[in-house]
Amino acid sequence: MSILAWIVYAATAGGSLATADAVAMLEQAKSIVDRGALDIPAEWSLPEWRGVDGKYYSPFGIGQSVYDIPWLLAGRPIAKVGGRRSGDADALSKALVAFGNSFLAAASVGFAFLLGWTISLDRRATAMAALALAFGTLLWPYSKYGFNAPLVAFGLTVGVFGFVRGTATRSTWTLVLGAVGFSIALLTRHELILASVVAVIWLLIEVRHARLDWKRFIIAAATIGAALVVWASLNYVRFGNPLRTGHRPGFSFVGVAGFTISPWGSVLLYSPVAIAGLLIAWRHRKEPWCRLVLGIVVVLSVFYASLDDWLGTRSYGPRYLVPLLPLMIAPLALWRRADHLRAVTLAIAILLALSVVVQLPPVLVEISRARIASGKPSRPEQILEWNSSPLVVTTRRAIVAVPENIAYLSGAPPPSSPRPTGTSLGERVAFSLDFWWLYLVYLRAISLRVAILVVAAMTLAAAVLARLLWIDLGSDPKSDLNH
Repeated sequence: MSILAWIVYAATAGGSLATADAVAMLEQAKSIVDRGALDIPAEWSLPEWRGVDGKYYSPFGIGQSVYDIPWLLAGRPIAKVGGRRSGDADALSKALVAFGNSFLAAASVGFAFLLGWTISLDRRATAMAALALAFGTLLWPYSKYGFNAPLVAFGLTVGVFGFVRGTATRSTWTLVLGAVGFSIALLTRHELILASVVAVIWLLIEVRHARLDWKRFIIAAATIGAALVVWASLNYVRFGNPLRTGHRPGFSFVGVAGFTISPWGSVLLYSPVAIAGLLIAWRHRKEPWCRLVLGIVVVLSVFYASLDDWLGTRSYGPRYLVPLLPLMIAPLALWRRADHLRAVTLAIAILLALSVVVQLPPVLVEISRARIASGKPSRPEQILEWNSSPLVVTTRRAIVAVPENIAYLSGAPPPSSPRPTGTSLGERVAFSLDFWWLYLVYLRAISLRVAILVVAAMTLAAAVLARLLWIDLGSDPKSDLNH
């Protein structure tokens, strides 16, 4: 399942870090590699990011920067060669770092599958739920960007799976895996400490009901505790206070309407199939696993809804809620247990089809360039305004960009020269669809024929895997559970 998702993610990957936040995390990775330090250049900082020593530090968790390091190191030799041809060596390193998120997104799909199978024992239904997560939610477009959402989604999904499976099987190592997952999440985004608190409380309840012993609880809790010590130590070194992160959020609860009815960030609009998962979870709310899933989803959703910056900068839909999507979707593995199965199947099929369509615009075009081309503001002046919402802006840009790029590839001259000029790489290929292989064609790094062969090979590989998956599920007697 993860391999299938990754092939599609890789074929549709872009080539940018999307925002200054992602670049700041990359700059921290560079500082660690080049100088063994944590500070970042002032030009990528804000005044409130200034530490006790006068230097500037990233206010984000260190997790994404650490994950960026191997991709940064791998990209540098490529940049030495390719950078001379593109005229922008730094852009190639950034593109590879962004590409690294495709592995995290695909791994999140795999662990969501394991979580769904654990709670349902229905591989066919679980596979459909995993496919819904992979291609019917914001996880797909965010696999293309340099945001830390895929890493948090991975950590959170591993954490919940590890705790649910580890408790059910009384496996110490599986519980430790879950604790490591929660640790990765909180070391990437500070607010994920809330998820760890919910998880530890859930483990305590399991101990109380004799489904878990104290020894395993202490081991799991201690693992998370060690991560909290690292988190507090990093805060103290950078900002002189173990609880100071560099962020100064404001609160207003405007996100309640933003995540429910706003065309800028409604979960129902940007990942419709997730609503079906939440409804199924609510039906099973008395089951232990469901209390953990719903507890984390509710606590973090309320937290994000309370922020003034509820949407996130230059986002496609509710960026902050992306890590919660695997938990929202996993209960879909139980959809075949529902009453009136045909009606439920039809409803989920419709929601899934709509969900896939909604993900296509940001997969086709990069949102920040679509925003610039539209002349619309990057932040909602009114949260109920449709005309400048991310969905409308990217859809309009995609409708124009697809036939334009077909014409360019057919021989029409593009609006700007692909040869190195004084402009940045992003500006010179801003007319392109947001695919790495298409950028290389316009930059004359590869021919159109080579690009077509690469994409065709990846498409064929995905089709073969999908076919094998379908055959495997169809031949498995356990996938035809009589519910």
